[in-house]
Amino acid sequence: MNNSFFFVLTITLVVSGCKKESNSVNSYDGGNLTISSQRSLNAAILSNNSLNNISGNLTVNTASQDITVTDVNQITSQIKIVEGNIDILTPDGSLDLSQLTTVGGSYTIEGSDAIDDNLAEVGGDIFLNYDGDYDMPNLTSVGNLSITLFDGSSSSSARKNMIGTRIIKFPRVMECISFAAVKQTAFKLIAPVPCKIIDMGPGIRINSVIAPGLSSIRLSYPLPLTSLNIVAPVAKSIDIFSTAVTGPFDILAPSSTFIAPALKMIEGNVNLTCETLNLAELTTISGNASLTATTISVNNITSVSGNLSISSGDVSMTTLGTVGGNLTIKGIGANTSAESVNIESLTNVGGEIEVDSEEVSQNLEPHNSGGN
Repeated sequence: MNNSFFFVLTITLVVSGCKKESNSVNSYDGGNLTISSQRSLNAAILSNNSLNNISGNLTVNTASQDITVTDVNQITSQIKIVEGNIDILTPDGSLDLSQLTTVGGSYTIEGSDAIDDNLAEVGGDIFLNYDGDYDMPNLTSVGNLSITLFDGSSSSSARKNMIGTRIIKFPRVMECISFAAVKQTAFKLIAPVPCKIIDMGPGIRINSVIAPGLSSIRLSYPLPLTSLNIVAPVAKSIDIFSTAVTGPFDILAPSSTFIAPALKMIEGNVNLTCETLNLAELTTISGNASLTATTISVNNITSVSGNLSISSGDVSMTTLGTVGGNLTIKGIGANTSAESVNIESLTNVGGEIEVDSEEVSQNLEPHNSGGN
């Protein structure tokens, strides 16, 4: 019997070759999100379902031309909340932040406007710096609000198609520490010529507006102002909602309808020129007042402590009882008379009286005048 021996040789091959370097990227896994290159964009794309809430900061920069704002929009259009800061630089177009409602930190947009109409709350400051309109219709709260104004012209050939700042609208802001345009004083606004509309919410205090091209202005700040100065030579409508002005009150807007439905008291000198004046709740002026308007309706006023000078075609001050200084009423322009003047409650004038009108309603007796 032949014995056969079979040797089975088992050879185990362990293949452990060198790992090839990969160009793959890790997906975004929370915290800060930065998109400034194709690689960082790819990482964000891999995290498609986890981008509604960014727990850190959001930074987007398309200035390098490695990516475009259109590429990034597929990511940013999903974001609803950013708990940290937002810093955006997109010279090539508007970034889509259409779902964004809340920012925990600061909010900076440069290069181009962002599509952010649903943004309501910003815990830190807002800084906006781009050619075009500033319009945030649903913003209700912010720290400091700062904008850069553009006049629509530039010596740079790369920016020859600039349109300028045409609209400044933050109509629903209820909380704002301060508002200022870059290189301008806080609470004062010198608007460029292209600017046609200014609409500020109750939380934004502005004491001065100079706007040569403005067509309408609405300042909804309800609390007393220390002063008010508006120069808007072509404006058609001006609406002010403060309850009092405790200092100088100067308005030069000869083409406008000026309405201040809540204004009750002015503690300073008044110089006001407009087309139509309506101060329905004003009761007292503590100072001198010069009013020029085609139609003047101030039917709750009881006293003017200083001189009162009026140039108008139609004056209605039915409750005015006292003028501490001189009273002068005439038409608009040299050697013209007012058509109608109603000062039927006037009983005391401390100085001289000069009323030049075709029709006058008044009960003032001569001995109640300190002058002529």
